[in-house]
Amino acid sequence: MSNNSVSIHKTLEQTRASFAWKAIVEASNTLNNKENFKKYVNLVKGLPAFINNNGLGQTLAFIYSKSSFNKQDKKEQKTANAEGVLFKQLQEWLTQENGITSPDPSTDKRSNDYLLHCIMDNNSREYIRATKVTLDLINKMRNFAPGLYEDKYGEKNDKKEPAQSK
Repeated sequence: MSNNSVSIHKTLEQTRASFAWKAIVEASNTLNNKENFKKYVNLVKGLPAFINNNGLGQTLAFIYSKSSFNKQDKKEQKTANAEGVLFKQLQEWLTQENGITSPDPSTDKRSNDYLLHCIMDNNSREYIRATKVTLDLINKMRNFAPGLYEDKYGEKNDKKEPAQSK
């Protein structure tokens, strides 16, 4: 293996780890109470199993359906919840950081559900790539989230993690 490929690989890992850490810190600040952040941490911890069992598209659709910006009440839309924060973070990571885009030029990139269009409207190669990129990020986030929760609230998050497929 050449030095260049090792350097590029480290840079990708560092970029992923940096984004994951910033996402967890952002969630901790946005979800400004213990129960909301605990829900976020549990969601992050269980996401790989959910994706492996149901697929990325179904998982994202489920998270979106539970998100605050999917609510009818305008007041509820403005209140961030764990699912909404995570969905927006995944949308940013996949679309802005990894170039997953919708092949349909009429899709509004500013819409809350843009990521769903990117996933559902693309071919299987992009779907598989998006799944891998998502799992790689989530696995980094799983390393940081429980530690930040424990550091911030002085207690461990005792939820048992679901068995993860290899």
